[in-house]
Amino acid sequence: MADQTGVLCNITELAKLTGRARETCKKLMEGLESHQDGQSKRYDSHLALPRIYEIGGQGEGYYNLNVERARLSHHQANITSLKEQVETGSLIPAEEVDKNWEGMTMNWKARVLGIPANVVHELSQTNDMHEIMEILKHAINDTFLELIQEENDSNKELATQDN
Repeated sequence: MADQTGVLCNITELAKLTGRARETCKKLMEGLESHQDGQSKRYDSHLALPRIYEIGGQGEGYYNLNVERARLSHHQANITSLKEQVETGSLIPAEEVDKNWEGMTMNWKARVLGIPANVVHELSQTNDMHEIMEILKHAINDTFLELIQEENDSNKELATQDN
């Protein structure tokens, strides 16, 4: 029986002929006899095409061109949606949130840690534990109320800038 030889095709040509991803064709051609043509390997179409159609796209690690196109379209749509959400202001970039959150917590920390320095003079003038507790309680409450008011003012300022 004579050995049938088909057209010699490289990976790109096989991918175009079959509609499969180049990666799938390349993976399926592993172990198949090839002919070196310059820098590319060429495969006998009589051997390569049945191999692609019979086992190509089945199992893990193989790529189906249509599935890959659908996956790509899905991710492109997600990216477009995220960009639209950022532009409309319904989504805030993580870097901006991190920067603002860090600034806010540093401000709160500094203000809370500053409470003892603010009340040390008053506390030094009394030995009554009840009065000391009242001074500290008022200082803490006043600090938190000031911080809340600053945040409210900051939010109002941001809202007017957006409009």
